Amino acid sequence: MSLLHRSLGIALSAVTGCLAALPAVAAPPAPVVPLSSDTAAMAALNPIACQDSGPSSEDSRLAAALSPQLTGDLVGTVNAYQISCARAVVDTVRNGNWDRRAAVIAITTTIVESRMNNWDGGDRDSVGLFQQRDPWGSQENRLDPAWSTNAFLAAMKRKYPNGSWKNEEIGKVCQKVQVSAFPDRYQPQAANAEKIVSALWENAGPPHITPVYGVTDDQFLTFSTINSQDGFTGIVTSTRKLPWAPAAMTALNFNTLLLTRGSALYRVDVITNRDSLVFNDPVLVTDTGWNFDRLASDGAYVYGINAAVGHLHRAFISRQKPTEGTISVPQDLGRGYTHRAIAGISRGELLAVSTASDLHRYSYEDDNALVEHTARADFTRSWDAVLASNGRWFYGRTVSGALRQYEDPNPDNNSLADVKIGPLINTGGWTQALLAAVPGR
Repeated sequence: MSLLHRSLGIALSAVTGCLAALPAVAAPPAPVVPLSSDTAAMAALNPIACQDSGPSSEDSRLAAALSPQLTGDLVGTVNAYQISCARAVVDTVRNGNWDRRAAVIAITTTIVESRMNNWDGGDRDSVGLFQQRDPWGSQENRLDPAWSTNAFLAAMKRKYPNGSWKNEEIGKVCQKVQVSAFPDRYQPQAANAEKIVSALWENAGPPHITPVYGVTDDQFLTFSTINSQDGFTGIVTSTRKLPWAPAAMTALNFNTLLLTRGSALYRVDVITNRDSLVFNDPVLVTDTGWNFDRLASDGAYVYGINAAVGHLHRAFISRQKPTEGTISVPQDLGRGYTHRAIAGISRGELLAVSTASDLHRYSYEDDNALVEHTARADFTRSWDAVLASNGRWFYGRTVSGALRQYEDPNPDNNSLADVKIGPLINTGGWTQALLAAVPGR
């Protein structure tokens, strides 16, 4: 035997010895067989409710509308219960601030695995919408639509770090998470999932309430609420005036207003705004550095613009009832901000209407830089105020005093291109000199 062969033999013997010394590793679970492929097996199982109150009338309406639009083995077969389960998945995705595409991936998976049924059994030890096996968690958790959806999303994030799942084919993402024995079954259901998510994404969750404060020309305070489904609910006006006309006003929270006068910043505490509007006298917070005629708040920061100068400033507030020691000196973020209206959104974002009538969206990145993501000009020509308290719903006030609703169905994409023009809330009557929505609701 040559020296080379003898050396290789010794090396291989050493490797073999090392391998023998390693602890045994359990084999991964066998690939899952989608339960939806076995109609007889499904008939022997029990569906677990996905909503505490069961399917709603809206679930029945959507099932009737969607079922004829679907393709393949889903056409004409989807019922209110299945829609209620799909809604639970979509709501969980939305509540976790995931991209809409994550909902399409999750629903594609549930179509293939369980036909959107929360089954109490399945292939071997699989249960639930995603047919997750024992290693995923307890049976109780796997039968909880919110828990199982979050578990699926967490696994997707682990297997596709840095958001790489956003650019991968939907069927491949499903397969990588599920490890199915039939990997080719996911992608054909992606189009059905897209239709289902589109319907539920628009109709997910309860109506959003936007509280709005105003200051009239004659210095009275007003309070009103706008329901995203039912519209305007009336205005309450204070019985006494502010002692002076503020240059700018914003709502820091539900019962705290900030106003500017000259270079000073004042706080107004609201005592009640239900059947009457009662407030305390303005309290001076600081008497320098606040020469702004535009104010907005996202709940943590206050933004100010002096339109004549065009600089945007931002100050951090560490208390819900700020005093001079709990609000920072306004930081100059740069020039060119000659907007005629600005509004804060609860997620560290701003909407603003420029003097050229364009609607802009800004947000803060990790390096604390303000970034303009998008602009749109086709529906803001006559706006002189914008109201926003979350990323999805906002309202534009025209110079004639009308107020119209707008919806951004996918606020996470940092685009205004898909904004939908909604109904008029009122054709007139919104004549307050200053308006601001309460942020972060």
